[in-house]
Amino acid sequence: MRKIWPSSYGTFPMGLYKDDNNELWVRKQGANLAHIKNEYEFMKYLDFIGVNVPECFMDDRYLYTKFIDGEVMGTNPSEDVIQELASDYVAHCLIANWDMIGVHGDNVIVTSDGEVYYVDLGGAGPYRALGEMKGDSFGPVVGEIESMKENNRGYFWFDKIVALHSRNFDLWEEGLKVFSNDTVRDIMYQRVEYLRKRFDKIN
Repeated sequence: MRKIWPSSYGTFPMGLYKDDNNELWVRKQGANLAHIKNEYEFMKYLDFIGVNVPECFMDDRYLYTKFIDGEVMGTNPSEDVIQELASDYVAHCLIANWDMIGVHGDNVIVTSDGEVYYVDLGGAGPYRALGEMKGDSFGPVVGEIESMKENNRGYFWFDKIVALHSRNFDLWEEGLKVFSNDTVRDIMYQRVEYLRKRFDKIN
């Protein structure tokens, strides 16, 4: 990997790198190794359950994510993009990704063919974006179904979320094998089961 440019964007130092095949990768450093490994595992989890995130890998210190050629969503997304956000909303609630779209819509990248990708999962699971632990705020109850609507510009309303949610809870449970931390895996299992029961009541 060779550095193309450094960047001060985001909470932690980042840079753009090019590999031997001229593919571009964004390199990110978290608050510590556990924090960045947590982000990596939650990215792998979303990928497993079918939510678009960049291809990624880790070395012994950094997270590398494939550069997505597209535009930042911004604060005025199209109706098609809003539909995609709504279809992925419950998955982000599951992983407690409070910063799903970013303050200025900058955690969502839209490609030229309309594909939506999510970047910067540093605040997913038990960690806040700066690396502090969420403590009891990351537990078996997925309260984010309600609370994240307020944090994400009102793009989501419950009827639309229910209509678009895939409800593939067996796949969501199978994907838990990506987590190396037993406590995180156990809490995530409880969160999947919470959502399974909640959506079963709706139907």
